[in-house]
Amino acid sequence: SREVGIDSVLRTSKSLGVRTPLERYPTTALGASAVNLLELANAYRAMASGVVAEPYVIKAIVRDSGEVVADARRGPVPASIEVEALSLIQEGLRGVVRLPGGTAHALASRDFAIPVMGKTGTTSEFRDAIFVGSTFGPSGITAAVRIGFDDNRSLGSRETGGRLALPVFQALMLGVYRDRIMGAAPQFPA
Repeated sequence: SREVGIDSVLRTSKSLGVRTPLERYPTTALGASAVNLLELANAYRAMASGVVAEPYVIKAIVRDSGEVVADARRGPVPASIEVEALSLIQEGLRGVVRLPGGTAHALASRDFAIPVMGKTGTTSEFRDAIFVGSTFGPSGITAAVRIGFDDNRSLGSRETGGRLALPVFQALMLGVYRDRIMGAAPQFPA
C-alpha cells in the first residue's frame, strides 16, 4: 500500500461502499481497520459484479391500497474502478481458492464445483473467524460469514477463518446452487 498510497486505498474502499471511517495506516490495506460485516460483504459484491448497490433490509413499505409509503430500492451504479484493475482484484481473490497455497483452497475440490472468489480472515487473538466469498457478476451472490463470541473472547488458538467460517460459506453456497435458488452459478471470465 506504500506504492499505491493510503489515500488511494481509502478512496477505493469508499467507492466500494465502505462507510466506516478507516485508519490511515498502511496495514489498513490488509484489513487492519475494523469494518462492519454488511459493508465488507457489499464491497466484495461490488468487486465480483463491477457495480455498487446499497444494501437494504426493507425494500419498501406499501399500504393495502398499493400506495408506496417508502422505497429504499436504489439502482446499482458502476464501480468507479477500471475494468482491468477490477479483473486483477477478481483474479487475486480467485487465487485464494484456486492456488494450492491459498487459504481457501478447500473450495477447489471436486465436491464444490462452484466458481467463487473470496478471502479468509482471522482477527487478533483468534476472536473472529471470517470468510467473505462471491460468485461472479451481477447475477452472482456474496456471503459474509463471521464466527465469534458476543463477549469478544478468543475462539481458540487455531480457529481461523479458513477452518471455521469457510465451511459455513461452502454449505450455504452448495445449498443455494444445488437447490437452484439462484439458478446456475455464473462463470468467471477466462
